[in-house]
Amino acid sequence: MHIPIVYSTDNEYVFVVIVSITSLVLNANADTFYDLYILTDDSFCRKKEVLKSLEEFDKKLNIDFINVGNRFEAACLRYDFISRPTYFRLALPQLLKEEKCIYLDADTIVCEDLRILYETDLTDKYIAGVKAPWFHIREDGDRYCEQARLPNMEQYVNAGVLLFNLDEMRKYDLADQFMDYLKYDMECQDQDIINSCCYGKIVSIPFQYNVMTKYTNWELKDYQGIFPETELTGAWNNPSIIHYADRIKPWNVPECCMGEFWWRACRNNSYAWAYYTQKHSIKFMVKTIFNVSSHNNRFTKIPNLPKLFSLGAKQKLALYGAGKRAAEVMAYLRADNIAPDMVIVKCMEGNPKEINDITVVPLSELDKRQTDTTLIVATRESLQEEIMQDIKEIRFREIILLNDDWRYSL
Repeated sequence: MHIPIVYSTDNEYVFVVIVSITSLVLNANADTFYDLYILTDDSFCRKKEVLKSLEEFDKKLNIDFINVGNRFEAACLRYDFISRPTYFRLALPQLLKEEKCIYLDADTIVCEDLRILYETDLTDKYIAGVKAPWFHIREDGDRYCEQARLPNMEQYVNAGVLLFNLDEMRKYDLADQFMDYLKYDMECQDQDIINSCCYGKIVSIPFQYNVMTKYTNWELKDYQGIFPETELTGAWNNPSIIHYADRIKPWNVPECCMGEFWWRACRNNSYAWAYYTQKHSIKFMVKTIFNVSSHNNRFTKIPNLPKLFSLGAKQKLALYGAGKRAAEVMAYLRADNIAPDMVIVKCMEGNPKEINDITVVPLSELDKRQTDTTLIVATRESLQEEIMQDIKEIRFREIILLNDDWRYSL
């Protein structure tokens, strides 16, 4: 099945897009093929990097770059964390010949195949999206509706994840209406334009398709009946698409909610992984990627970070270290009938060839692509920065750094 997916980007956000696309492909079903469209402008000069970073996924992807030109050069930019490519989606009915398509913001992570979303019924409708909770309870709703040229906020959706019915939009010249609305200089820019022009023809889809991290601290009463509790609980514990819809982004802020999902995808793309490991200090990488705290709110029932008791379900398990700490962890695992597939050490000098019948492998003999392997670093905390420096070129699926009081923390 071919599913058209659209992103917009500029030169600065290109690696963010690469990580999102990586998550999209990694979670695709065996019979799903994505036709990828990347919207850019005249200044974009990083096509080769995108193509090179995704070449290992070429059996799952077809990539086309579409230049929107300078048609949005004069569009208003109200926020420093939102750039001009956010407007590019307004031209989609004219740019694509597809019947419909899924639009994703760059700051999203896809956690499952998108066929169900794509097959949402849009008969006689323009778009499908997830309601933006804050806009449905804001006290200045009447004023906001006036500036956004909306009769009410009942259908208002977040524009970061949208299913476009391009055939229906072309039938009524929606792209021209979008462009005409640029003159109104609305508060939420293109999101207001989309909601205003599409009002009355918007389908609301479940929260799981746009889990916006900015709402992680909300309680049930804050949602005012916008979403039922069962829907929220299911979405936070098993998201279909995560949207870092705030100033706080996982590639910049260690405390970012659900950041572990973003870094897991990043580690599965060698180009993106190399870029971010060079950009940040090793201290940042340790804190952000491997010691990030699990997101917790009233809807989260299952922590998303891996715990020792769940390691038996991992595809492949490796243990770093051959000392006293490693022996303790090995015994802990063995009590639950869990055994690592290998033990990794920096070098073989002074180390045995096997520990408890498990092969000991030096870093020099390890394949750099270990994307099916969860690594437990079982050494003293004081050694972790050095170890992370040693293994930064190796693409593990997950890395768990054990604290000195690991028995209590895990």
